[in-house]
Amino acid sequence: GCGPDLEADRATLLARCLARDASAEHHRISPTHDGALRDWPQRLRHWQDRLCWADLVTILWLYRALDDVALQRQLFAQADRDLVDKTTEHGGVLRREADRFAAVRHEPLFRDHDLKFVPSPKMIERLYTGFAHYHFHAQRHRNRSFAGPGDGDLRMAERLGATCIVVTFIDRDRLSVDYYAPGRIVVDLDTIRRTPLAH
Repeated sequence: GCGPDLEADRATLLARCLARDASAEHHRISPTHDGALRDWPQRLRHWQDRLCWADLVTILWLYRALDDVALQRQLFAQADRDLVDKTTEHGGVLRREADRFAAVRHEPLFRDHDLKFVPSPKMIERLYTGFAHYHFHAQRHRNRSFAGPGDGDLRMAERLGATCIVVTFIDRDRLSVDYYAPGRIVVDLDTIRRTPLAH
């Protein structure tokens, strides 16, 4: 469970995050379609001095969520749905309820194009009881060049004061996950793999 994380001090949380980061599969490439972010730092160690206790708890919970097979399956199912929908990106709010993580999908406020997710007021309201906003970069399976938040994503996080992740197809069976937050902080968290359903 995540209870012990809430009792840990900042140094302990940072050590836990760094230990988990060391075993992660990284794809440190930022998209440049809406801003020049190619060389933007994405290593946890780069940002560690700017991350407060609450940031580190959130990152650690994100790691725990990404290790949860049920949550992984939810993200892949939603990414697959986004892949075939060319009218919008898909997204929602990560929640933790009754010791379970859930990716709660929300419809966009409106559909503009396949490179944008416009959050609805209802989704924004839910951000304050969830622990992260998420959206996908799922325009195609081989989408590594779009891994990480774009400049518009960073501006939205700043405007809403929100903790966010962007989930990007690396190939059919891998999704890269990047954390971003106000202050233009970006941390490449890990890559999750599609888990076959048991027969």
